[in-house]
Amino acid sequence: MARLVGYFANQTDRIRCALSHEGPAIAFGAERIDGWGVGSYQGAEVLLRKHPTESREALDLLDLTRDLRTACAVAHARSATVGARSLANTHPFRHHQWIFAHTGTLPRFDEARAALLESVPEHLVRNLRGDTDSELIFFAFLGAVYRAGRLEDPDFDRQGISDALAETVDRIDRACHAPAAMSLLVTHGHAMVAFGRGAPLSYLFRRGIRDCAVCRRPADIAGREPRRADHESLRYVLIADAAIDAPGWQRAPDGPGGAFVAVDRNLDVRVTAR
Repeated sequence: MARLVGYFANQTDRIRCALSHEGPAIAFGAERIDGWGVGSYQGAEVLLRKHPTESREALDLLDLTRDLRTACAVAHARSATVGARSLANTHPFRHHQWIFAHTGTLPRFDEARAALLESVPEHLVRNLRGDTDSELIFFAFLGAVYRAGRLEDPDFDRQGISDALAETVDRIDRACHAPAAMSLLVTHGHAMVAFGRGAPLSYLFRRGIRDCAVCRRPADIAGREPRRADHESLRYVLIADAAIDAPGWQRAPDGPGGAFVAVDRNLDVRVTAR
C-alpha cells in the first residue's frame, strides 16, 4: 500500500477518472495514518488540503480528490515518527510554487538537524513552520535550488530538479553518517521528480482510458447496457512509494544509490539509477 502518490497529466478534469481506473493499486493503507494532505495546482494557484489529526486505517484517494480540477497533484498519508500531529507537520509542504512530500525517517535526526540547517539560507529558514525531518529535507532542497538561481523559475527542468535532489540526498547522508531509506517527491507544477532508496518506488504512464467508471452514463432505456465513456486523449503519469504489481506499472531500480523518476511537462518519463 502507498503512502505517497504523485499525479501528472495532460488534462485538468480527469484526476478522479485516472485514480478510479487504477483502483486498489494506489490505495492508501497502513497500520496507522496520522493525518493526510493533498497539494495541487489550479491555474497559477497552489492549493493545499490537510487534515493533521484525522487517524484512519485507510484512505480513499477518490474521496480526497473529489472536487479537484488539476493536472498535477501530490497526496500523502502520514505516519508520525518525528514531530507531533499538527498542521505544520502534515505533508505535503509548500513554498511558493513548490510542493514536496517524503516518507521515511532520518536516522539520528537530532544530531543531523543542525548540519542540515546550515545548508538552508537564512531567508528560507524563517519559513520553517514545523519540527519534522521531512520539512527540513524540503528546505535543504530549496536551498540547493536557490544556489542554482532557479527558486522562482517555472522553467526549471527535471534535470535541474534531479540535480538539486541529489545534492540534498548527499547532504542528508553526510549529516546522518549513513544512507537513509526514503522516498521523496517534489514538483513546481511544470515537472515532477521522485527519488527512492531503500524503499520501493513504482511508476505508470497511461495512454487513454476506455469505459471510464466515473463517467459511465446510465442507459436511456431500461434493460440496456450503460453508455460507456472513453477518454482516448487522456495521458497521465502516476508515481507511488510502493511495490505495485498491476498492469502498466513498473518498478524503479533500487540499487544502493537509489533512483530518480523524472517527468517533464510533455509527460516523458525518465528513470535514472543513482
